[in-house]
Amino acid sequence: MSQISSSIESTRWRLSRRGKSVIGVGIFMSALVVLGAVLMLWQIRRNEVAEWKATLSHTSITLAENARQTMQAADLVLKSITDRVSDADVETDADLRREMGTQEVFEMLRNKASSIRQVDVATIVATNGDVINFTRSYPPPKINLSDRDYFKAWSAPPERYQSEG
Repeated sequence: MSQISSSIESTRWRLSRRGKSVIGVGIFMSALVVLGAVLMLWQIRRNEVAEWKATLSHTSITLAENARQTMQAADLVLKSITDRVSDADVETDADLRREMGTQEVFEMLRNKASSIRQVDVATIVATNGDVINFTRSYPPPKINLSDRDYFKAWSAPPERYQSEG
């Protein structure tokens, strides 16, 4: 009886050539489906990366243009204040203090600085660093900027800050 059961078991698990072919074709088709899915996912990822790169590039260009326009607007405010000081035909430090230390100049400074939100304060400073007029209050408090780095940089000869290459 054990011989019969072992022969039945061995025939039950033995596959014919046709069965083996069907299983082989099934495995091959499954591998093709998996390969197709992997290739499709890889292509989708490539497309997404390309789309994100394009979006990032456009955003960078937009931000750079916005920064340029902001700086240009601030520069226009500075130029208009500089033009007003130049038009006053100031010769000496005393002339600068007399002409630019008025309530009218304070109002002009405040008006121009308030026209662009990026400009927090506009100040007219004497060559020794004394604040002559600025947009925060009139009359300006006694402030001397000669110890500030930005004042030193603007007061120094240009060749001092040129880079050596």
